Amino acid sequence: MILSCNGGYPAAQACLAMAVAGRILQIPVVLSIVSMPTKRRLITWLYEKLRDELVWKSASSVVVNAKSIADALVELRDAPSERIRVIYNGLEDLQSPPSQIKEKSEQVVIGCVVRMDRAKGVMVLFDAFAHLAQRHPEMQLVLAGQGDVSAELARRIEELGLQHRVKMLGHFQGDVSKLLSTFDIYVFPSLWEGFPYSIVEALRSACVIVATNVGGIPEAVTDGTEGLLIVPGSKDEIVNAVEKIMADQAMSQKLAKNARAKFEQELTLSKMYLRVREVFTELKGVGRP
Repeated sequence: MILSCNGGYPAAQACLAMAVAGRILQIPVVLSIVSMPTKRRLITWLYEKLRDELVWKSASSVVVNAKSIADALVELRDAPSERIRVIYNGLEDLQSPPSQIKEKSEQVVIGCVVRMDRAKGVMVLFDAFAHLAQRHPEMQLVLAGQGDVSAELARRIEELGLQHRVKMLGHFQGDVSKLLSTFDIYVFPSLWEGFPYSIVEALRSACVIVATNVGGIPEAVTDGTEGLLIVPGSKDEIVNAVEKIMADQAMSQKLAKNARAKFEQELTLSKMYLRVREVFTELKGVGRP
């Protein structure tokens, strides 16, 4: 059996070629796609259509980590829906899960763990925080990650005099679960996504989540149940969601509790293992105990 691990689609030509090679050698092929596909380009539309047809004929099964990716592959790339399997990202459960939801404190910490790229919406988050900081002197922002807007963020922090209110941790190599436990509100402002591990980590740590309604995020976070979903690119939506959470402690506690429950029910590593195993045994036609 061949497992060809791609990023988006079409993405790496080598991954697609491996699927075709499997077909030539009559070896079952699982092709994984873990990000949203792009539309066919007009100038190469016919070539891409023929290539897509060859890839779909070659792949015995296509594994994606969000239903939104599956739907986009069918709509944009004519993928055969009957051969697509959705396996959500999973994480190992914490040995010591949160024993209690964080109580309200005088200091409000907004946190985000993400690559500091413009496409991840971090500049929108910073603009929202700059607005919130004027009305909430107790509020702080913690940004963990490194990316193409890190230098711009540092410059704007200094320009606005927010050096003591915003912490930039850079590329974070510590214990993410401990970091998340220090956040009162976890904001994930990405403009474009597949099914991010950052959201799974936040659910595992029982964070109070505000996230954009893009990609597979709504499959992990139901608006008003495990968190609040907002439209991407809107500073005002972030401001309104954060202030709504700050004003309603009961809702905050409910969101955090439901976040942890969602992780335990659907997004543990053991459940991911079982789903992967089902795909492989389905192709082999042989069940194992």
